[in-house]
Amino acid sequence: MTTNNPVELVPYDPQWPQAFQHIRDRLLILLPQALSVDHIGSTSIPGMIAKPLIDIDIVFPGLGHIEDATRVLLPEGYEPRGNRYDDEVYSAARLFRRAKDAVAL
Repeated sequence: MTTNNPVELVPYDPQWPQAFQHIRDRLLILLPQALSVDHIGSTSIPGMIAKPLIDIDIVFPGLGHIEDATRVLLPEGYEPRGNRYDDEVYSAARLFRRAKDAVAL
């Protein structure tokens, strides 16, 4: 199956680490139960061409924190993007996107 949805790639932006840090600081205030908030994906690799979307991984102590985090992230402008895996795979992964500052969780 072929799609015609082009992917935008841009040169590395040295502002991405600072943008992540700003977002991380806010997420740690909103989600104090988070064990870690990490910058992942191509924008986290200095010098790499990337989609201009900061990918962030948030680790919680257990599955029970996912719904609470969802309730906190929705009013902040993050939109649920579904499960990262199909419904047959047991996973705590849930994807969110906030267009305001091109962030994916």
